[in-house]
Amino acid sequence: MKILIIGNINAGKTTAASILSKELNIQFKSIDYYRKKYGDLTIAGDYLAYYHFLKAAQSSKDIILEFSGVGFHKYAVRSALKNSSHKIVIIYVRNLEPLDLDKFKNKVKNIPFPYEMDTELFAKTAEWELSRDFEIKFWKIKDRDVKIFDLDNDRSEKLLKTIKKVIQDIRIFKNNSQTN
Repeated sequence: MKILIIGNINAGKTTAASILSKELNIQFKSIDYYRKKYGDLTIAGDYLAYYHFLKAAQSSKDIILEFSGVGFHKYAVRSALKNSSHKIVIIYVRNLEPLDLDKFKNKVKNIPFPYEMDTELFAKTAEWELSRDFEIKFWKIKDRDVKIFDLDNDRSEKLLKTIKKVIQDIRIFKNNSQTN
């Protein structure tokens, strides 16, 4: 099973991925993990990170992957998932709180990111792009069994309850695939 978690910056993707990884006993890797491992503050280093991220998306292993879900790399990620032989679960985490730019800037200080970024502009355009992609069903991959969850992260116990419900649904989805 491939689980892709997407959402805006600081939406709670890593938190959701960590919980799912522990509960489902599936390895979790983010694009930031690959940037830390392969990135060197160059465009080539960032492409190398995405290369390994895409290999994981297309591999035969069960894995939870996490990235924003926006930008031109989303097409390659979608294609890699389509080319894997696994059922696909996509979780869109929406941040209902205003973006904490200071928290985000502190988080990315340790990630070799080669581009200059206006975080406020990125957050606004990413939210627009994610919303549009869900309206047009971009992540509904033709001829593939895809389950999509839309999670609102209000930073409360509600998120944890929602993730636990998602975990139950994922287990049912996975079991249905094994019996079909």
